[in-house]
Amino acid sequence: MRDELGERYVRPPGWATFLRRAHVDAVGGRDHLLAVVQPPVVHDVGDLLYVQLSASVADARTPAAEARRRALAELLAPITVPLADPASPG
Repeated sequence: MRDELGERYVRPPGWATFLRRAHVDAVGGRDHLLAVVQPPVVHDVGDLLYVQLSASVADARTPAAEARRRALAELLAPITVPLADPASPG
């Protein structure tokens, strides 16, 4: 899985997340992503979609931004590489 990070899989989302068009398509498309997450800041950057979960970094830890992060995480779950377990060898 980790060898496909960036191609097929993404990292867990944060306050600001870049997604390739293929990632957006894999979770239902741009319109679906925007309807579910409702991010206040979105930019197209070449083949990437930039999604920001609050209008400013000062608001990054607000309940609204956290709700958007959870919504984005749930939406991206099928294509998110799981976090490594620090207790497991590897």
